[in-house]
Amino acid sequence: MRRLFKLIPCVVCFVVYLLAACLVRLSFFVLRPKRRWVPIAHLNRALAWCLVRLIGVRMRLAGPGQAPAGGLFLVSNHVGYLDGFVLGALFPVIYTSKSELKRWPLIGAMTELSGTLFIDRQRKNHISEYIEEIAGVLRQGVNVLFFPEGTSTNGERLLPFKSAFFEAPLKAGCGVVPVTLSYRAIDGRPLTGENRRQVYWYGEMTFMDHFFRLLGHRSIEVDVVIHETICLPVQDEKDSARKAISERAFTMIASSLSAPVIS
Repeated sequence: MRRLFKLIPCVVCFVVYLLAACLVRLSFFVLRPKRRWVPIAHLNRALAWCLVRLIGVRMRLAGPGQAPAGGLFLVSNHVGYLDGFVLGALFPVIYTSKSELKRWPLIGAMTELSGTLFIDRQRKNHISEYIEEIAGVLRQGVNVLFFPEGTSTNGERLLPFKSAFFEAPLKAGCGVVPVTLSYRAIDGRPLTGENRRQVYWYGEMTFMDHFFRLLGHRSIEVDVVIHETICLPVQDEKDSARKAISERAFTMIASSLSAPVIS
């Protein structure tokens, strides 16, 4: 019953979001705003804020950094779609995602309306286009959320970061904000190797089945560590600069991760 009581308002939130996003996107053709993704990013935050409260996510903020106002490249470790809800509830963002998401029924349409920047990692010859697209959003003063591991994991270890996309903030002349997510408990019980699948979403798990089961829990506790913004000298060579930013972000996120979950 708990799942049903949570699912109904979640569906309502999605419907309201879709209608609002459609209206905002239609307004682009009339108003032609220079910073067109700003209202979409705030709309994304409103939806994520509603979802984390309906799901029962309790966030504890920490770290030396501050919540970015706009135009920053946010990077985080990644254990599932819940990461996007948590970070989207804290910051107005435009998401990045694998291109496969576009083909999902309903979810694909919603993510397109949300301004999601789709990346097909198999088309390596198009990476420069994806980077320029991300940089264009950043230049509008809008935060972009990127998961540099390239996939969600089971949380046992932090995968090496894909450094190529760190060229986007260099092109846009903006900073990089590393964020560490550490899920601590579910329904008051510590997260372990036995129950992590109830929160983490990875491998061959189906979204709808996992999301419906997620709604059955009373609470999910997560620590969010916002690190200091990384800014490197613009005179650095792009290849060395983006690699240095990537390595520094990796180190900052890894250093504040909770002890690895051992299955």
